[in-house]
Amino acid sequence: MKSETPWGWYLLAGMLGWLTWLVVTALMEVSLDGTQTLAQQLHDFVFVSDNLSDRMPWSILPSVLAMGIAALSHLNPLTQKFKGMNVRLGDGIMLGLVLVAGLWISLMVHHGMGTGFSASISWTTVARLSFVCFVVAFIIGCSVVVIARSVARSGLATDPEDEY
Repeated sequence: MKSETPWGWYLLAGMLGWLTWLVVTALMEVSLDGTQTLAQQLHDFVFVSDNLSDRMPWSILPSVLAMGIAALSHLNPLTQKFKGMNVRLGDGIMLGLVLVAGLWISLMVHHGMGTGFSASISWTTVARLSFVCFVVAFIIGCSVVVIARSVARSGLATDPEDEY
């Protein structure tokens, strides 16, 4: 029996990436001052939630990155097509392309929402951000995806047919 693509696990990885982004972003904005009254803490919470709405398009990047790592640990179409390609190099290139696509989606959402960042989006900004995202994802892809693939194949992740 041929194993099926675990789309649910990819989605779970993306949701965990988004949740991690949300927690880290909220903690960066919250003041953990024990001397504040309840009204001041409520005001800070409302302020944080207002700031999060402007930053929400950036949450696409960690979600796409997590889903890309999960998908590439299962299957990399680039290394399957070019059999002689180094697996780490192929993982880096594919994850770089995936994250650049996520960046472009994020920038389109910024533009559609009319956030403060959308006024500064120009072609040079898009090119620079795309380059930085590709390089960062390439480095992550060359190192992390191989580890994730070995963990997935080590028995921690089992196929349903292996459980019988």
